[in-house]
Amino acid sequence: MEYRDSYYNRCGNCQEYEFEGDSYKGFCNWYGSYYYPDDSCSHQKNIDGPASGCYITTIVCDVLGYSDNCDVLENLRGLRDNVMQKDKKYSKLLMTYDVIGPQLANIMNKQYKRDKDKMIALNIYQKYLVPAVNLYKNKQYDESIKKYIDMIEMLGSVYAIDVHNVNAKDYDYSKGGHGKKEEIIFFFFVSVKSFVVES
Repeated sequence: MEYRDSYYNRCGNCQEYEFEGDSYKGFCNWYGSYYYPDDSCSHQKNIDGPASGCYITTIVCDVLGYSDNCDVLENLRGLRDNVMQKDKKYSKLLMTYDVIGPQLANIMNKQYKRDKDKMIALNIYQKYLVPAVNLYKNKQYDESIKKYIDMIEMLGSVYAIDVHNVNAKDYDYSKGGHGKKEEIIFFFFVSVKSFVVES
């Protein structure tokens, strides 16, 4: 498929769209219907556009095809917003997510585009994400976060990504965990086991 910059975030540059020309309708494999290249929808996946900074969104939406407001993502956001962002002991975990999230998202997005294999994403979804959500729904917050840490350890090992700590001086943990690193300084290498600060 050819990357069409003029149709970025529209059908003409979507992975699910069969481009037939600027003035013609092309077939959308997602909806099973024909659309003009300048049409758009909520399932748009740019051909060569950037991956989400959040590797969990990349797994759930970009690879597995769920919506951005699906039950799993909404509950994981609840875990982040209602539990982790409200407790400073999770600041290292949130910072780590902001550091490695964009790296993992890009690696996984490229791997999926290359191989078209959903098995890794499906394994992560079933083995880590769904159980973490179920634990969160049952108010077993520590166990849910432990499942999340297990996932980060596994992904760091599989993709050989160093997990770095950052200088917490200007880091606002109450807004962290979005998979987007702001202007934060990578300070020193730490063990993944030190995610949770003892209080």
